[in-house]
Amino acid sequence: MKKNPAQKIDLNTDEQVLAALRLEGGTDDELILVWRPIYRLFLAQQSMIILGVMLVVTAISFYLGGTYVFPLFMLIGLALWAFFLDQDEWRNNRNKVWALTNRSLFRLSTNPMEQVLTVRLDSINRISDWGMWKLYIRTNEIKVIDLAYVGRASQIYVDLDTAMRNATPPKATESQQ
Repeated sequence: MKKNPAQKIDLNTDEQVLAALRLEGGTDDELILVWRPIYRLFLAQQSMIILGVMLVVTAISFYLGGTYVFPLFMLIGLALWAFFLDQDEWRNNRNKVWALTNRSLFRLSTNPMEQVLTVRLDSINRISDWGMWKLYIRTNEIKVIDLAYVGRASQIYVDLDTAMRNATPPKATESQQ
């Protein structure tokens, strides 16, 4: 028997995300929010890092009396930005789609090789943000998950906190009854 190769799926609309959740077993889940990585946030983070390095180098240059090398440092900074732009970080996150439901947080991917990650809302222990572009979620199982470049971390924090407080408990199985 010939096995069908994995195919890339589309997660561009909320309906496509909801259909993917149904395939993953989230049949009773109600979709609340969907987050997708934003390239603009990735570029902002990388630019701020290079800008910080350039400011330190420029301050040292002025301290040493080398004001004529300022334009040179600007060109070197642009070269550093282009060379050290961490495209691997973006490649790891660009295919991810985060879906918040009334019971769980799902990480879906358009890449067929990545597994779906499901975190029950009642298993989330702590949420912390890192700047404007990353949110870290710690579960009761001491697992750390990061939501990177998906929007304003403070707003997502509020949305997750609200969803956790209003979470629908998982259905009881026959063994629990």
